[in-house]
Amino acid sequence: MPARVLVTRRLAAVTAAVVVQLAAPGPTTAPAFAMAQLTCHASVPGVTARGVPTTFRYDDGRAFAQRRGPDALGYQPRDLALPHRSTTTTRTTARTSARASSLVTTKRSYWFTLSGQQLREVIEVDRLDGTGKLLSADYRSRLVRKNWSGIRQMSIGQGRKYLYVLNNKDQLQRYVFGGKNGSATVRFDKTVGTGFGTLGSFEYVRTFSVLGSKYDVFLATDADKDELLEYTIPVSNPTAYYSTLLDQGGWADMRATGRTASCVGVGGMAYDAIVGVDVFGDVYLWTDRNGSDGSGADIVSRGLIKDGWRPLAYSN
Repeated sequence: MPARVLVTRRLAAVTAAVVVQLAAPGPTTAPAFAMAQLTCHASVPGVTARGVPTTFRYDDGRAFAQRRGPDALGYQPRDLALPHRSTTTTRTTARTSARASSLVTTKRSYWFTLSGQQLREVIEVDRLDGTGKLLSADYRSRLVRKNWSGIRQMSIGQGRKYLYVLNNKDQLQRYVFGGKNGSATVRFDKTVGTGFGTLGSFEYVRTFSVLGSKYDVFLATDADKDELLEYTIPVSNPTAYYSTLLDQGGWADMRATGRTASCVGVGGMAYDAIVGVDVFGDVYLWTDRNGSDGSGADIVSRGLIKDGWRPLAYSN
């Protein structure tokens, strides 16, 4: 996309965000509250240019980056995929200091990255104090597959059973996981469909069942059509997928989007929320009264919450 178009879109988006945050709420068919009337939380995974995993966090008006070091991956991934069920093992030990005795929890988790032509499994070991504060994080990674330069994005479905990938041939493909955590394997399952070349982000959000059949649902943005979409994929028959248009306008430049956010409004009314990071590192927030209803009628833009976040952001 030409740089001039991107800059123009960015200026328009930032201007719109300022208007959304400053203007008094007016009559609308969707819930409309100023950000001052919402308590919101959001997170986005990222990695710095030096390979340090870093999480963007937004907590009730405060935006900050949580670096998960001091160790680093040693590379900045093209994309990453986090399992959507716990793959964490925990071990708690007593730590004695000069002041007092406290508990240190060690957590081991497993996730996946694209680095150059390689699919790699990351083994992360975190040490946390008794309050849950991160003391340190260490990483090592292992090669899972070679010759993956044609894969541009990936997302893991429910239960760490399937890996969905977007490739440079306009396709969405599915792979099957095998092996245990720390020694995972993947093998090709099938091509879900074609026509996915314009998607800028793609993330698993939920699974639902109807009459015993399971469906994986993914949130996606289309860079050409400037749309927010949901793709519903039958687990047992993935080629019978379908897409639903949720929203249009403001989605073209998104690098990462996900439902890793939530808000609470006046009177304790809960809102699902969407957080997105564009190609400039600007972070935006939308509320969605019900994120699992398959409708975008109640999606409301809440504007810019952070500009120029430096780490490379990922949808997962």
